[in-house]
Amino acid sequence: MGKGNAQEAHGGPQHASPASYVGWTVVMVGLSLIAFFAVGMGWLPSKILIPLLLAMAAVQVAAQLWLFMHLNISRRWYLLMFAVGIGFGLIFAYTVWYLTWWQ
Repeated sequence: MGKGNAQEAHGGPQHASPASYVGWTVVMVGLSLIAFFAVGMGWLPSKILIPLLLAMAAVQVAAQLWLFMHLNISRRWYLLMFAVGIGFGLIFAYTVWYLTWWQ
């Protein structure tokens, strides 16, 4: 059974190449370093820094979900992980709110 036949038997798209994994890892490490130094060195005012950090974090989360967690393979897994993430986010937000205002 050849490579193409195995992929057809599983009925799914092909996984990313090793070069793609390495490339995205370099991009994510680079974004983390930029964020680390931008905060640590005080390069930008907070009105610019916070939206920039949020945008870089969104890129990292999307890339990690899409590439490393293979959510590009199944729409069902994507929706499930999205719902679980929203659920954990709401629990976290409620907990912070509760501990801030009621303790």
